[in-house]
Amino acid sequence: MRISVRSPDARRARSLQDALATGGIEAVAIVGPMTARTQLVEDIAILDASPAAFRWAEGEASRLARVTGRPGAIVAASPAADPPPSEANIFDGWIQIDAPEGVIERELVTIRRRAAAREELMLRLKTARALGVATGPLERSGSWRALYIGEPSPFYLAQERALAAAGGRLEAAFSSFMGFDYLHEDRFDAVTLNATNDATTALALCGALRRNARLHHLPTAMIVRRGDETTVVGAVDRGASLIIHADQAPEPTIRWLFEKIRRGRRHARVEAGLAAVGRSQSSPSGLFAEKFFDNHIARLSDAAHINSRPLTIVALRMTLAPGARMPTEAAWGRNLNQISELAGRLVRGADTATVMDGNVIVVALPDANLQEGRRTAERVSGVVECTSFASGEGDAGPIVLEHSVVELVAGESGAGLKARALEPFHPRGALA
Repeated sequence: MRISVRSPDARRARSLQDALATGGIEAVAIVGPMTARTQLVEDIAILDASPAAFRWAEGEASRLARVTGRPGAIVAASPAADPPPSEANIFDGWIQIDAPEGVIERELVTIRRRAAAREELMLRLKTARALGVATGPLERSGSWRALYIGEPSPFYLAQERALAAAGGRLEAAFSSFMGFDYLHEDRFDAVTLNATNDATTALALCGALRRNARLHHLPTAMIVRRGDETTVVGAVDRGASLIIHADQAPEPTIRWLFEKIRRGRRHARVEAGLAAVGRSQSSPSGLFAEKFFDNHIARLSDAAHINSRPLTIVALRMTLAPGARMPTEAAWGRNLNQISELAGRLVRGADTATVMDGNVIVVALPDANLQEGRRTAERVSGVVECTSFASGEGDAGPIVLEHSVVELVAGESGAGLKARALEPFHPRGALA
């Protein structure tokens, strides 16, 4: 990723840059305001939001949000002792600059993906309006709910009081077995694991959360003993987003946790919006109607050029394997719809997929380069090849997926990008 760090003070800018470098993240340091962004293209701009620079960071974030080709994400940064305020929506995210190694990089990737999803939702809504299709308002989400798993601790009591003051609720499961039951039966905004006396169980549960498709992005805080670096490293490796030392004051950490809850709620609304537009514009295959796709890819390409962001198209053509029996038209249609539905579940919520020509699935991946597109094509093809479609167990098949992956180039239109993705599937392109 292309990352910059910005501060009104040269020493703090260098300090931010060094903290990122410690975690293996390269960044360009920028001091003070920039009146012009001359050839600087950023995936993420990290702003010094320590108390002395917070007002400057608010103003700089507001300015960056208005410029043409704005950074992909505008992120505030401060030490653990200086947690975010209760309302900081001008930033796309907020990172703890002295977090354990591995946490910052994962947080930045998540923040960038969420910012890209918000941008995609705005573009989808514009495309829907241009086609004269109304999308209803999203339902308001309920009060916060968090889950605490493990032995009671002072942090548990402080978190319970803080959530109650915010109109939320903290559920307690003092064993991992109860915790699993809670997580599978209800939805939570965050989970806190007490690893002070049973680190093995807490680490196993943290890892299990990351492997669960529904719980993968759930903010997870881990309470550890001071000096227990083995558990800290294990927690970070398993996806913990916040490390809490048992002897530290709980209030700053709770504010960090609440920031993650707010961001998670905001992203959940974006995901719901993306899905709502998809439902309003769906075709019999379960993917977007081709008319919507064609209108939207033009808007995506324009935005990619303006913001200097990548845009990739993946095209997957369904074909019969050599020697396969010819299916009936009805059987082919059923398989097309089933494979399309499967493909729709394997791409990101911000990706736009459609079916055209009766056998080609086309997916537009905003903010994704050629390599990411190839990984998507291989993932979809790999899953299809592991199903009955590849074995020919049904009434059509065996079926294989050929794929073509192309990335937007300078000056190219959305229609041109789509045509280039489909070219290998045309007889003339196959002979070239």
